[in-house]
Amino acid sequence: MLREQIRELVAKGAVHLIADLGRVDFIDSTGLGALVGGLKRLREADGSLALAISTPRILHILQITGLTKALAVQRSVADTIAADPHWQQTAEREAGSVHEWCRQHDLS
Repeated sequence: MLREQIRELVAKGAVHLIADLGRVDFIDSTGLGALVGGLKRLREADGSLALAISTPRILHILQITGLTKALAVQRSVADTIAADPHWQQTAEREAGSVHEWCRQHDLS
């Protein structure tokens, strides 16, 4: 599902994506492969993939596999938006600040 979702978003022109893994408590090689494949597809479109991970177990898996070197990782969606220049510019343009944009979109 993740691969297909990324494919559809790229086809619609969305190339700077944030995947919220905050509720994920298990990830295997298929999930890791989907993230790597998504990152590759987005980079080919001059885009980016960032992750919001609040589960220590999932973060640890990404660290062990070395994926934290290839993917931008933050603890929350709001932190991920604030750390990504593309998202930060969009949030500030649309709402004046990242904090306000996240509040308007019910993101933490």
